[in-house]
Amino acid sequence: MQKYKHLVLLAVALILSGLAAYSVNKYIDFKEQELITAFDEKSNFMQILVPNFDLEIGQIVTADSVSLRPVPAEYIPDGALNVKDFDQIAGMVIKSRVSKGKAILRQHLQGLSTVEKFSELLKPGERAITLKVTALDSNENMLVPGDVFDLLLMAEGKNKKIAVSPILEQVQVLATGVSTLADSVSQGYEGYATITIGVKTEDYGIVIAAREKGSLVYALKRSDDTLKSKYSDIALDGLESGGTGISIYAAGKAKNGVLIETLAEINTEQGLLSDEQKNRKFVKYQGVESL
Repeated sequence: MQKYKHLVLLAVALILSGLAAYSVNKYIDFKEQELITAFDEKSNFMQILVPNFDLEIGQIVTADSVSLRPVPAEYIPDGALNVKDFDQIAGMVIKSRVSKGKAILRQHLQGLSTVEKFSELLKPGERAITLKVTALDSNENMLVPGDVFDLLLMAEGKNKKIAVSPILEQVQVLATGVSTLADSVSQGYEGYATITIGVKTEDYGIVIAAREKGSLVYALKRSDDTLKSKYSDIALDGLESGGTGISIYAAGKAKNGVLIETLAEINTEQGLLSDEQKNRKFVKYQGVESL
């Protein structure tokens, strides 16, 4: 009888252990389902485009190569594409490998801007401002998005001195014309008449006022050049006499094309030259052709 007693106790222990394991598993399943339900209720799912198979470099995006996948909004990476983007990317070439089921990002596609809106290029607290430039200002339209420059104001100061005043340093070009920093291929060399930069709100009015007060100068620099810049005011000969500021220098002798005897300096507003002066060789400075 004692022998059967031990077997009964063993059977009871096994039954209780099984019931405990079953209860634990049921509890885990219940809590898991509860968490999933709570997650689904809180999550805002969005449909994004994913590859149906691994997309390799050089492959074309087609309707057969992609499909939609629901993903919680908070887990969608920046630059992910959705169904509204398909018409835009259909036929585009893959420029970096995308694994099956992973989100297709804007940077995976050749020729597609990495941002959806230009405003995304602005840092928090910045405002965009577009400035007119000429080929001379922009280094023959060789300024490209991403370049960095110091913004200077050149205007006439006291005593006819040209004042060169730093306005902002380390300014980044966000766009040249309609070519932006996010574009995969810059259009800088194709010509443009404006550049767009982002400035802090407290500097916005300063740039606007400077644009109206004088000429803006864009001092191109290396993007990693963070040294403090020093710019000095300059005085140009001839400005003190007023008018055009252009002077004519007369000389009676020259050797191998170099003047060796300067007779007089005559401002252009002093009237016509005398007959004697007309018979001499003259050299004009500051952009006026030689006579």
